Amino acid sequence: MKAMPQYYRPEIYRALDGWDVGEVPGKLRNECQIVIAEMGEEEAMRMVSFVRVTYDNGEHEWNFLDRGSATTLFGMEAATFDVPQCNFAEIEEEGYYRARYANLDRVAVMEVPSDRYHKLTRTPRSLNQRRMPLSSHFQARGSKG
Repeated sequence: MKAMPQYYRPEIYRALDGWDVGEVPGKLRNECQIVIAEMGEEEAMRMVSFVRVTYDNGEHEWNFLDRGSATTLFGMEAATFDVPQCNFAEIEEEGYYRARYANLDRVAVMEVPSDRYHKLTRTPRSLNQRRMPLSSHFQARGSKG
């Protein structure tokens, strides 16, 4: 049995999400450095910037949460795409011609960093930038299931 993960103040998640910009004030910067020292920089950045998709077989993968994948998740959350379970959802763009898809029929849970998600979906223009986030007729190379 695994211990429940530690949760931090919302300011810590926001500061870590913008860590590469470097505009974090003194005390908050020190708190972030402690978190990074405890879990490692890669894990800390993944915690605030990546969606964790866990499949029904227990496997999981991490995908960067960009505007495109946030739009897909927003559409699924708002039910605007009328999503049947036997669909593929685009979970990460890899350039203009490539993307990663998740077979929703095999997904057990998706963990989304909420601060980054809300930052990416709060502007209306970001919701119109998606080409085809869901597809029931797509044979996704590299997708699970």
